[in-house]
This record gives sequence, C-alpha cells and structure tokens, in this order.
Amino acid sequence: MELNTVLLIGALLLLGLSTWHGWHQRRDGVLKSKVIAAASCGVAITDAAVPRHPVIYANPAFRLLTGYADEEVLGQSLSLLHGPQTDRVAIEKLALALQDGRPCRVVARHYRKNGAPFWNEVTLSPVRNPLGEVTQFIWVMTDVTQRQQAEQSHKAPPNSSPASTLDTHLQSAQALAHVGSWDWTIRDGTQVWSDEQYRIFGYEPGSVMPTYETFTAALHPDDRARVVAAVEKTLADGAPYEVDCRIVQPSGTIRFVRCRGAVTRDAAGQPVRMAGTVQDLTQYKLIESVAQEREAQFRLAVESAPNGMLMANQDGIISMVNGQIERLFGYTRDELLGRSVELLVPERFRSAHPDARRSFFSVPATRAMGTGRELYGLRKDGTEFPLEIGLNPLETSSGRMVLAAIVDITPRREAERTVRESQRRLDLAVEAAHVGIFEHDHRTDTLYWSPALREIYGLSADEPGSLQRYLELIPQEDRGAVLDALRQAHDPAGSGQFLVEHRLVRPDKSIRYVSVRSHTWFEGDGSARAPVRTIGAVVDVTDLKQAEASRRHASKMEAIGTLAGGIAHEFNNSLTAVLGFSELALPLIPADSKAHRHIEQVVAAGRKSRELVHQLLTFSQQSDHVKRPLSLHTLVKESLKLLRPTIPAWIELRERIAAPTRPISADTTHMHQLMLNLVENALHAMRQSGGILDIRLEDRELDVEQVSPSGRLAPGCYVCLTIRDTGEGMDPEVVRRIFDPFFTTEPLGEGRGMGLSVVHSIVTAHGGTVLVESQVDVGTTVSVYLPALPPRAAAPATADVPPPHGHECILFVDDEESLARFGGEMLESLGYFPVVRMNAADAWQAFSIAPQRFDLLITDQCMPGMGGDLLAEECRRLRPDLPVILCTGSDQRRSAAEARVQGPAEYLLKPLALHDLAHAIRRLLDARDTGGSPRAAQTAVTLFVEEDADAVSTRR
Repeated sequence: MELNTVLLIGALLLLGLSTWHGWHQRRDGVLKSKVIAAASCGVAITDAAVPRHPVIYANPAFRLLTGYADEEVLGQSLSLLHGPQTDRVAIEKLALALQDGRPCRVVARHYRKNGAPFWNEVTLSPVRNPLGEVTQFIWVMTDVTQRQQAEQSHKAPPNSSPASTLDTHLQSAQALAHVGSWDWTIRDGTQVWSDEQYRIFGYEPGSVMPTYETFTAALHPDDRARVVAAVEKTLADGAPYEVDCRIVQPSGTIRFVRCRGAVTRDAAGQPVRMAGTVQDLTQYKLIESVAQEREAQFRLAVESAPNGMLMANQDGIISMVNGQIERLFGYTRDELLGRSVELLVPERFRSAHPDARRSFFSVPATRAMGTGRELYGLRKDGTEFPLEIGLNPLETSSGRMVLAAIVDITPRREAERTVRESQRRLDLAVEAAHVGIFEHDHRTDTLYWSPALREIYGLSADEPGSLQRYLELIPQEDRGAVLDALRQAHDPAGSGQFLVEHRLVRPDKSIRYVSVRSHTWFEGDGSARAPVRTIGAVVDVTDLKQAEASRRHASKMEAIGTLAGGIAHEFNNSLTAVLGFSELALPLIPADSKAHRHIEQVVAAGRKSRELVHQLLTFSQQSDHVKRPLSLHTLVKESLKLLRPTIPAWIELRERIAAPTRPISADTTHMHQLMLNLVENALHAMRQSGGILDIRLEDRELDVEQVSPSGRLAPGCYVCLTIRDTGEGMDPEVVRRIFDPFFTTEPLGEGRGMGLSVVHSIVTAHGGTVLVESQVDVGTTVSVYLPALPPRAAAPATADVPPPHGHECILFVDDEESLARFGGEMLESLGYFPVVRMNAADAWQAFSIAPQRFDLLITDQCMPGMGGDLLAEECRRLRPDLPVILCTGSDQRRSAAEARVQGPAEYLLKPLALHDLAHAIRRLLDARDTGGSPRAAQTAVTLFVEEDADAVSTRR
C-alpha cells in the first residue's frame, strides 16, 4: 500500500476515533445503572466525589467478565483487577483521566477473581451534572484477548520498512476501533480492503474480491439507495460523504455502520480514486437503544407506579417524588422537593423518626419499615391515613439514598373485613352477568344493593336500601304473592329458595317487569334454626315481556285476519250477487218509477258495504307489510267512518281533511293502526271531562330545518296529520317519555303503555317524525309528518263514463252459482259471448278442447280444488298470450296471485261492480297486439245448472 494512501486512511481513522470519543461524551446521563443492565459488555460506575473512586454499580456482564459478585465489588476500587503484568502506562493513563475528568481508552492486562489474566479494553467516560461537575465515571470493559493475540502474530519484523510498519500499526488501530478502510481505483475498478473491513462485512480477510458491487450488495435494501446517492454525489462535486446505514452480512446478521469517503481528482479534475472507512457502530447502537428504552421504561415505571415513590438522603431531605405521592399527601412536587421527610409524619411519631432513619442507614438493606407496628402519614390538610413503606438503599454520586415505596392501606383494611362476602358477591355477579345483586345480613339487618339493582329500581345511590322500600315499589296487586314467596324462603323448614316475577313501579311512575331469584342460608338446629344471610339477583325482563306482548298481539291479529278473511269471502260472494243483479236490473226499470229508485238505494248500500269490507280486511291482514303510493286523505276518511260510532256523545269531533293531499309511500295496515292509536289516546284523555277532538290533514312544505324538544324535521314536502284534544294534558317530563314502551300515566292495570310507542315506531319506519305539544289542563296536540312523494299526473275520471261493450268470447269461472249466473248475464249485457263454469276442472276441460276459442279468462281466485291462479297458469301453458282477470276478496291473496301469474292480467277485488269489470275487460282486450272477432255466431246464451258437473255453461 502506498504511503500517501496509508496517511489518508490514517487521517480518516483519527476522524473516526474522534467522533467515537464525541459520542461517548454526548451520552452523559444516559447510561444509568438500571438502563445498562442489559448491555453485552461489562459496565461499572464509580463515584467521582470520593478520591478512590469506589464502585457504586456493576452490571451482570461485568460480574461475568471478572468473576466478582456484587457484594465483593461494590464500594471497592477497580484497582482490584490489576496484577503483576498489568501495564503501568495504562494504569497511569487511567489515573490521569480520572484526575482531569476526561474520557480515556486503554487496553490493559487485567486479572479475574480466580487469577486468570485477560486483555481488557477499558473505555472511561465522565458523567457531569448540569453545573459541569464530574459526578460519576462509567467504565465499559470488553475482553479483547483473542484480538490482541492475533495482532501479536501480525507484528512487523524488526527490519521491515517504515511503510510496512505503519501499515501494521494501522491494521491494529483499525481492529481496536472497529474501523475498516478501503481504497478504490476508479479507472480500473479495483479496490483494496483492510482486514477489519472484511470482518465488518462478515468475511474472512481476502476470502472475496473487494469490489464496489460487493459493497453495495451488502447494504440493507432500505438504505442502499441513500448510500449510493451519497457516493455518486461525492464523485460529482468532490465533497466527502458520511452516512450511517445498515449492512447485511452473509449470515443474515445486520450491523450498524458509519461509511465515510473522499475522492481524489487528476489535473483535469476527473475522479481517479476514492478512499474511505467503514466504522462498526453496532455495539454503540445497541447500548444507545437499550439505554433509551430502559430510561423511558424507568421514567414510565416510576411515574405510573400505583404506589407513592419518594427518595431522600441520610438527613431526610426529599430529592424525588412521583405523582402518586402528590395525590396521597396533597402536596405539589415543588412543595416537597428539598423539604424534610418529617413533614409527612404525624406529630406524635415525628420525634422517633430520625432515630429510625439513622438505624436504617447504619445497616442499609431492602426491608419493610415499621413491621409489627402501625404507620401513618400526614396529609397537607392535617388528616392522617394508615400506610405501609418499603425501603430500598441506593448508592448515588450524592451519597447513599433511600427509595421509599408508600402505599395507602385504607382500602385494603376495609376489604379485608369483607373479603368473604365480596368474594361470594363477585361469584354470583359473574354467574348472573348484567343483573342487580342484593345481600341481606339477617343478624344485623343490613341490606346491600348493587348499583345495577338501584338502576333497575330507579333509585339514587344515596337512598338507603331496605326491604320496606323494596315492597313499596311493588304494586298492591303483586305484593301479596311476593310476601308469600318471602315467607316460604325464610321458613327454617324450607329450602331457602326464592323465585318470583312481578312488576315494579319506579319513582318516576314507569313500570318494569323483574325476575327475582335468591337463596337464604340458615344456622342452628330445630327451633333455634334461623336465617343468617340472603344473596340474590334481580333481572329486568321488561324487554322480554314487551316481545311476548307483541307476539300475542300479532297472533291475535292474525287470528282476526283469518276469521275476517273467511267471513269476507262469503259476504263478498253474496254482496256481488246483490250488487251485480241490481246493476243489471236497473237499466230494465223505468227511471221515474219507485222500483228504479229503490234499486238505486240497494246499489248505493251495496257499494258502501263493499268499501266497509275492504277496510276491515285491510286492517286485519297480517301479511308482510309493503309500502305503496297511498292517498292519506282517503284512508283517514275511511278510518273516521269506522271510528265515528265509538266517539262518546260528550266529545265533539271536528275534522278538516284537505282533499286531495299529496301521495305518500306507506303501508295501509300501518296507517290504519296509527290512526286508531292516536284517536284512542285522544279519546282516553277526554273520557271524564269531554271536549273537542280536532283532526286535520294537510300538505306542508318546510324550507328550513325545524327542531323541537320531541323531534327534528328536515326541509322538504310532508303530509301532516294533526290530532288535537282538549283533555287533561301532560307535563314536560311525561311528554319526554311517552314514546317509551310500557310507559303509561294511567293507574296500574288500566293502560298497556304501547299505543304511542307503536305510533312512534310506525312513523319512524316510514321516514317521518312525530311532534308532541302538551299543556296540563289545556290539552295535547300530536302532529305526524310523513314525507310526500313527488306529484304524479292525475288519472282520468271514469265514474261517469258508460261501461264499454264488446263482442269477444270470455270464459267466466266462479264456484258460487249466483255469481256464475251474474257473470254470464253481465257479460251478455255488455255484448260478449260468455262461457260459464262453476269449478276450475270443468273450466280447464272446456279451455283445453279449444284454446283459441277464448279471448279472455275471468276467474275467482279462491275455489275448491284448483285455485284461480293455478287455472290461469295451466291455461297460459296452452295460450301464453291469454289475458286473465283474477277476482279476489283481499289484497293479501291478490299479492300472492301477482307473484304467480305472469303476462297480461288484471286483479279485481270483490264484490265485483259492473263498471269496474267492464273497463278491466276492455283494457286487456284492447291492449292485445292483434284484434279478434267473435269465435261463435250465436248470440243467445242459455244458462243452466248441470246437476252432476255443478257448472253453468252456454248452449250453442
């Protein structure tokens, strides 16, 4: 290696060593005893305030390196490692460094406790306080015996050249400082690595070709681009680079290194060579990271400790406290630091405290202070509290200190007194999660109620619990059963089991359903046997009761719907005959005759009856609720027709129904139920005094959001239903809770508390809002806002249009003879050619013989054997384009038919009206792509009843 290259590398090496010493100086205050415990090298800390520099701390690696135990080295000078062959120069160098308070690094021959010699690399670093005074020295020791032996074997011979000798010394210095060097001839790409460079990169010296590619390949993938960019920048602008990064050795081990490099240029300014160093910082990085981690852990552990932590010297002067000490004693940190610890000792114990402190410092050892006697602390406010103190001696640069851990044992003393009861209480709470717990001590007549139990009962935390208070919450109707169950549970001859379900009336008048289970323990025998303790749990089962009530209501409504459907089917058939034949007879009677007027009254009554049946069926149906466009003004008028007879004479009904209102998307059944519940609540409020029931329906448009105590309304178009009564009214607290399930202001047993809860759930499900205004003795106004649908084009009125006629052939099917006859005559009166059958089988037989004969199928939906939808489905197999009219008695059956019958179809609700049926027929027939002509030439239709087939048919 050329001399100038060696000198350049030497300069870089000195720069690295200088940086290394600077790093040691910057870590002042970091390597504390608890922080460096995990370091892999031996670390000892000596006290700089004492001339002989005694050891105050040694980490486990130091003890492993030297063989000495803690008690053998603490308080001793590190000169105990010296021996007969220890280099005097190294000893003097360390002594001068200790005297001057500066860092130092030597390699000396030291001796272990067993007398075995080893080469020890000692790094000495001073620790200064904020005033710049040296308080401690940190000794970092590493066994370098193998390295020294290797260096001895590579020493230059006596007659070697100066350059060779310098190179040898340089290699030794590099190994000592863990700094490798390299030289790169840029023109031919050759590189030269020092032995230490090879070792840093994980290779044996000379085992791989030293190239730039070998260097970059060893760089950590996350650091490679950054290092390469630094090298390229140096090649470009000539400025030396220095960058910290990671390398990955062939074994996969990651090392932290510091890379430096400088470039040499020729006369033309072109880079011709680059030289530099790579310093291994792994050990320092490890120590630094461990130090930082342990320092953070130490600070966090002390500050977040559940106990109070206090440090004081031999004179009792406080030098450190944590936040828990502030909370325990009521002093701030500034008020305690520098004060005597006697400040925290009660006056009656203060005189004896200095002797106890001196006794501890005379024989320092970790122990509990005050064992066997009571210890108390004195707070800033003068109150005392029992405590326990754990004492730990510490050797610091300021002298011997004591670290005290202080615990307030007031809660523990209370807990010890009730540990058995608390354990039993806890076990029961775990078994009956989320329930209220109570415990009754019969001997002292004390009763414990858990917070959850008080919440169930609606009682405050400061209200004392008692059996009498519990019984006061139980309604009179349920109290007798509860008392009987209590007597049986407390009967010494019984099992002690108590299980009862009853109602509670909270102080706020709300009603809850609870299930109570308890067990009573007895002691004594015979007549002396008596209850001693009862432990039990209370479960709020109101939600279960609500679900059960909803289920019963649903079952009831389903039964009503089934019964109403059956009755309506029969009634519809009869009503169809009455209404249909009356409509057929009306044109045959002179308009000025009494008979014509009488028949008109029959037709009018029949149509009203048809509307009534439809309303009853709609309200009682329990099928899946489907929202459809609905004109609310029509539904409200229909509901009022049903409700008007139920309104007492002493209540005046006023209605202002705007017609028509905008359509809404709603379920008809839900709207009927909403109307019924609101009117029922209003009537109930005026049942005693009478008053005015005012019902309004109108469109409302809101430009801005409106907020009230009972709801919030976004801007938009609404249909507003308002029901106002002049009854007794409600106070604001009651208004706030009227939508709660089971809440009622009526006496127990008179109100279910479900009406307005159901209203609120219906309106919320429809995207609306309920607003309530009420004043005691004035009345209540309930306003229901339901979102309106966009306006639609009005359908043309057809009520006064004469029924359209035709000439097609129509298959009419109904299992009722009167309806079959009506159908045939009605179709004939409209000009059609009817073929009438009284069951689906006969109709299918007639159709299957000549499918093309028929232009339209009109059939009843509900018939014995095969229903109308199945008949239409079978006919469509032969004639997919066959128009169908299905007649049914309810919307529920209509929905089922719509799902089954595909293609052109109309659905008519019974009882059938001539006008509706005539228009439906023409809509279907006119919608066909191809017209049809009569398939039969005869016009006369003769209806007869076949005794065997039970059918009504045409004769041709």
